[in-house]
Amino acid sequence: MAPEPKLILTDRPSDTTQAVIDGGLAQSNEEQAGYRDWRDLAVLVTDPDDAVRGGLLGRTSLGLYFVDLFHLPQRCGARASAPACSRSR
Repeated sequence: MAPEPKLILTDRPSDTTQAVIDGGLAQSNEEQAGYRDWRDLAVLVTDPDDAVRGGLLGRTSLGLYFVDLFHLPQRCGARASAPACSRSR
């Protein structure tokens, strides 16, 4: 009888651990879908001088976009105009 697997929670996975999980998922996706198309993507909010003020960080795979992080400054809220978002008042 095979030993029971253990679940370990960590906030500091090693590079090797990340490579095992990333590689295993990529291989599984390729076997199921027939291709690998994983890539990092970012949607950036910039001021007129192209300084990044916020945005989304994530990745795309198999036609889906996964959001990992999102930040939008308060002055860029739903009612803010583009100039108000990029410059302090």
